[in-house]
Amino acid sequence: MSVPAGRTVVCALCLLASGSCGAEPPPEEVEGARGPADLPDLVFIALGNEPFWNVRVFRDRLRYEALGEEPVEFESPRNVTEPGSGRRTWTAETGAQVISVTIEERPCSDTMSDVSYQYAASVRIGERSLAGCALKGGAAEPD
Repeated sequence: MSVPAGRTVVCALCLLASGSCGAEPPPEEVEGARGPADLPDLVFIALGNEPFWNVRVFRDRLRYEALGEEPVEFESPRNVTEPGSGRRTWTAETGAQVISVTIEERPCSDTMSDVSYQYAASVRIGERSLAGCALKGGAAEPD
């Protein structure tokens, strides 16, 4: 039986949002969750390929996960919204690691799955720069 590519991507995004890309997420994050909009404190989820990675932007923390790596939690991110630009940036640090996540409202296409998104994402973690797309979560955006 063949599964349409779009359905496969939606299922993969649900798995990412529920934390299946790394260690098990806390139960309060996935109980009853069907996708990013169902996580009450999730603002955005940024995701990309080669290697597969995602950053979940919550109101009070950022969670970075990548294939083959331990997940990293960043508490109390600073949020900067550039008025009129459609761009939001969160920065945080934990120990020696620093992360910056920028979400921009502009069309973005996942080249591996050929799925289009409303948001583009760029992530800088340590010395690595990652580019991908983003989905809006169920939480209201911070002021």
